[in-house]
Amino acid sequence: MSVAQNEKGMQGIDSRVRNIKNKGQTAYLVTFGRAGEDNKKFKLGDVEQTLQGFAGADYDLQDALVESTDKKTTTREVEGQMFYDYELSGPANNYLATVTLKEGKVYAFFVKSPAKSYSGDEGLLRSIVQSFRTV
Repeated sequence: MSVAQNEKGMQGIDSRVRNIKNKGQTAYLVTFGRAGEDNKKFKLGDVEQTLQGFAGADYDLQDALVESTDKKTTTREVEGQMFYDYELSGPANNYLATVTLKEGKVYAFFVKSPAKSYSGDEGLLRSIVQSFRTV
């Protein structure tokens, strides 16, 4: 599924793919340039604050933040690069995300799934998020 110019410019979405068997399952990448130029410190370990910054890319994410019954964060290091992994479980949608900083840019990779189909595909969805890397 191609990304429209307004989605790229206004929402920061760089790419998006949709599961053809379950159209509610979507994976997308959001990139923000110039991270930290305004001298604000990014606190990527704060689930609410970090994901709130990406809610403009997916309006369902805003609802999930408010309605979420479970929010988790973990960190992992891959080849010297720190990744912050987030998990939101809500009544409508579940989200898995990984966020990292590299060369002044913030990269956030999201996988969204309807809550009703999440448990059956959880392993695959987790492996998709865990496979994200920057080059």
